[in-house]
Amino acid sequence: MISSVWWEVAKLTASDGAIGDRFGHSVSWDYDTLVVGAPLATVDGDGDRGAAYIFRNVSGNTFSAGTKVTLSDGGAGDRVGLSVSTKNGNRALIGAPGRSAYQGAAYLFTESPVTWVRTLSLGSTAPHPNENFGVAVAMSSSLYGDTMWVGAPGTISAGLTTGSAQLFSYSSGGLLIIGAKLIPDAGTANEGFGASISLSMNGNQIAIGSPYATVDAISSAGCVRVYRAGANATASQVGVRFVSSAAQSNANLGFSVAIENDRLLAGAPYANMTNIDSGGVSSFRVKTTRGDINDSGRSDVVWFDPVNGSIAGWLMNGLVRESGATLNTGLGSTAEYCGLGDFFGDGKQCVLVRLKSSGIFKLFRLNGLSITSSSNISGGIGPEWRFLACADINGDGKSDVLLKHASTGQVNGWLMNGFTKTLGGTIGNADGREFLGTGDFDGNGTDDIFWRRLSEADHDTEPFV
Repeated sequence: MISSVWWEVAKLTASDGAIGDRFGHSVSWDYDTLVVGAPLATVDGDGDRGAAYIFRNVSGNTFSAGTKVTLSDGGAGDRVGLSVSTKNGNRALIGAPGRSAYQGAAYLFTESPVTWVRTLSLGSTAPHPNENFGVAVAMSSSLYGDTMWVGAPGTISAGLTTGSAQLFSYSSGGLLIIGAKLIPDAGTANEGFGASISLSMNGNQIAIGSPYATVDAISSAGCVRVYRAGANATASQVGVRFVSSAAQSNANLGFSVAIENDRLLAGAPYANMTNIDSGGVSSFRVKTTRGDINDSGRSDVVWFDPVNGSIAGWLMNGLVRESGATLNTGLGSTAEYCGLGDFFGDGKQCVLVRLKSSGIFKLFRLNGLSITSSSNISGGIGPEWRFLACADINGDGKSDVLLKHASTGQVNGWLMNGFTKTLGGTIGNADGREFLGTGDFDGNGTDDIFWRRLSEADHDTEPFV
């Protein structure tokens, strides 16, 4: 794209393409590598055995001839390549949902000096025919290994065919960990959960589509659920399911999904928009519920006693207090409550406290009505630095800390990763301005700061980022 104009720079085809191969049914791109699925390709005489083609952008918009990837032990109807995902330019996750009477499978291929080789075979933890494991795949990578999600919309749970999504973690040392298996909360029969999956770039957010879900008694209106990755190969749901504000029968919202920086897009290919079945895309804003200390999707109440430094909490359900407890005692009268924030990016809140006697900031990690861990996140900070807010100022889904110097007006920020301050520095100067709050005023996924001028001649408000 140049000057807001898009045009085609390359057209890729299979060198051995044949009628009905469905080359291009699935695509994935990362770094200089493009993977394209052809799930109905005939291979060694087996119809619909399927294949994937891997292309390399060698220079500019010039691509190498595609390397064809197939299963040496494949068979008719495997539909290899119905879903594909690639990361770091040298690994590809490829679904084959038709394998073994539609029980399904997924395969990790790794680039070798000569070609691409199959290094890992993945299957359902409780396989059965028509589970369609591998209809959707998604992966993210780091220096430590690969995180892989595989959708199986035919999974049976509690007597209902609701679908599932399975997490696998594959370390750089070759250790495979079978992680969370997600079953939709309040799932409906044949909703197709796992028919589509998208990961954010860092793998912390997972969007999973259920295009055939019943919503408010409207059949196949479709929905999407969002999860946040946790420690030890786990994931927890963020809020409730995302549905259209004007649900339509057979719209199939969630047929395709994409998520990044708390922005969720969901395709509804059969929605009646400009015409019958013209289709549409819904955009949602995904944000951790403020004050939610048990990851229920509902705000709770946190109390702080300035006399003895105790922290207490109430778990709320609308106007009903379901339970409450004192979380800790003994901080003393020099402790000052600062605020709540999701410092770990796991959908759960932490309490930030400042010890006025030493200037140390201390963070308490909550899990419902208990404190799971705590740590000092700073040394002694002088009293001239006033705490402003816990806010996500870099869009990574984790709360950061904002401070203002009382005499100079200098505004500083600490970028946080759990208990660790990864970076600190000056954001700007707000001398003569009163802090009012934070919010994502421009919708770009990062919090902004809202100020009010204190000059007698001008009492308007203005955002200051």
